[in-house]
Amino acid sequence: MVALYIIGGVLLLIALLLLLPITAQIKFKDDLDFKVKFLGITVYKLKEEKQKNENPKGEKTDQKPKEEQGLFSKLKAKHGFKGAIKELFDFVSAVFCEIKPQLLKIKFRKFKLDLIVVGEDAAMTAIEYGAVCAIVYPVLSFIDQNLNIKLKQINVEAGFKHNESEFSTSFDVKANAILLLIIAFKALKEYKNFSVRNEL
Repeated sequence: MVALYIIGGVLLLIALLLLLPITAQIKFKDDLDFKVKFLGITVYKLKEEKQKNENPKGEKTDQKPKEEQGLFSKLKAKHGFKGAIKELFDFVSAVFCEIKPQLLKIKFRKFKLDLIVVGEDAAMTAIEYGAVCAIVYPVLSFIDQNLNIKLKQINVEAGFKHNESEFSTSFDVKANAILLLIIAFKALKEYKNFSVRNEL
């Protein structure tokens, strides 16, 4: 009987842990970077995981690691800046459509978006800026209407005074472990389609 109580207590503890909120801090600037926090403690970092995979035996080496192109650089090389933005925002839209039932249960915080569009000259900058806005703002409108977001900082501008286009975004996602696993599974499914389409 005591063993049943112990097993029941352990199962209850696991259930409670799965229901406690987890925070995922996501940043994207050329490539994805995120870390997962549970009860204020960082339990996973994507960058650290990448470094372990690059040197799985933990051996010391004097050779500098090769700089690989980030995801955005690969997309930009293949589709151009505007095309890269379109591919990323099409992917985001597809993920949102898949996770729409879970959206209202998620808390988004500290959402930031910086997007500077630069063309070959002032005229092309204006044209490219208009085209990028047509891609970006419908997605931002959906986010504004459907997501529980605070501290939004959105900057989309024509970079007449800049030398090259730039794109970066960051936000925090807060939800319980079960919900985040469901979202991660659906996002991974869409990412596979995205990767095949772009030959990544």
